[in-house]
Amino acid sequence: MLARIIKITICASIIACAHKIEATLTTLAKNDPFPVFTTQDPHQFLLLKRKLEFKDISFAACMGESFCFSISPFAQNANTGRDITGGRTEGFCLQDPTNVTNPCGTDPDVCVGGGTLLNPDILKTRCTELGNLVGLWNMPALVFGPTPQGYALPPTLQIAQENLFANQPLPLEDASLIDENERCGFFSVPLSYRKRGLRFDMAAQIIGGIGFDIQTGVADIVQTVITFADLTKDAVEDPNGCFTCQICDVETYLMDPIEEIAEEICLDLCDFHELSIEEIRFNLYWRSLLDINRDCNGWPHFLLVPFAMLSGSVSPGKTSTNRQPFAVPFGNNGHNALGMSFGLNFDFVDTIEIGGEVGFTHFFKKDFSCYFVPNFEKQQGIFPFMTDVCVQPGHNWHFAGKISAYHFLEHLSLYFQYVMIDHGPDEINTKVCDDAFLPEVLECRSSWRVKLGNVGANYDLTPNCGLGFFWQMPFSQRNAYKSTTVMFSFYATF
Repeated sequence: MLARIIKITICASIIACAHKIEATLTTLAKNDPFPVFTTQDPHQFLLLKRKLEFKDISFAACMGESFCFSISPFAQNANTGRDITGGRTEGFCLQDPTNVTNPCGTDPDVCVGGGTLLNPDILKTRCTELGNLVGLWNMPALVFGPTPQGYALPPTLQIAQENLFANQPLPLEDASLIDENERCGFFSVPLSYRKRGLRFDMAAQIIGGIGFDIQTGVADIVQTVITFADLTKDAVEDPNGCFTCQICDVETYLMDPIEEIAEEICLDLCDFHELSIEEIRFNLYWRSLLDINRDCNGWPHFLLVPFAMLSGSVSPGKTSTNRQPFAVPFGNNGHNALGMSFGLNFDFVDTIEIGGEVGFTHFFKKDFSCYFVPNFEKQQGIFPFMTDVCVQPGHNWHFAGKISAYHFLEHLSLYFQYVMIDHGPDEINTKVCDDAFLPEVLECRSSWRVKLGNVGANYDLTPNCGLGFFWQMPFSQRNAYKSTTVMFSFYATF
């Protein structure tokens, strides 16, 4: 009997120490800010040993988990997001509140008051086309601002400037000449985003409460342009709105020749479709278990589980610049990353586990050549000039709270995790000193924030393998995609 107890205890210890942990590095990609590499409980390696000690452990002798791996196909979709203000101002309200140019839809009662034109800030809807997250494409602003040294305005834009602003002094600096309602000379760019891939997770124990985890994946990303929606037709002919020109002239010199303008400034308007590795993550973790109230009658018996993780990431996959406005990054778009997280779980032995963690991710700077940088503060979506830059991404902070139940129904385990991620502003420096470039405009639009939920369900087919389902649902965003992810996993231990 004693030998059997010792054998079971040893097996349970191996299982608890070696079982995997879900990495908590966040990413720069606002389409996929919190990638998950398996359907399993993000802190499962913290639970198993004590569960086997205080519950039914008869199957522990059949398990051998000095090494664990999982293979997980996944799919991620998004058609909308939220802009940097957390709402959307694409549209204005006429006298008839139902006559609103807004493919996402809105509540009729947001258009209140009288008059023919209301401030577009009144219109706040629940979605933004993915191509407009940092603003509608402002075509008139392309001919504004000083020309950088050694550059010249492309021929099509030069013609537009001469015909639309013939009586204005150069360089154009008066922002009041641009339609403040963002209609005359503006494009809306709805996109469709699809990501399909396969992710891998491998974990093993080093010694005691210390272990390591390696994660990677490959993905096929498709982002297509649904249309370039010309909003000029919705503009109101007003000398104080659509500058001082006729709408038909704006169509002729700026809107119709969008492809010629893009070709002249070397902007790639093609749909994006690439297959590449995402990133490779290395995670080192430590955890400890404290037995609380074990012999205290009348008090809840629970396990206090502190843990810490140190993580690093490299992004060997394909990188892109804003010369491809519809490109989506793989991993961190070439930026290496280093992060850490700290957490605490309360595992109530007879019921559920609750806990949370906080984490920080630092991204290392990277140089990019031929990077579009504004030369006028009102430019957004499209810029006329490019230069070489050094990009130092802002830090990511995240918080995650979790509730889980191991073998909630027979061999089925469930968990829910709430995650908040905040990305700080990037620092962008041009490699050539020229005051005409305004990288601070890009910096002010580079921060983003997301809130999301992770739901996982895993069914153990045998003591050594199982199948899982995962769903990542978006709650709210600022300057980020409203992405939904579905994943399936096969996991096994040895």
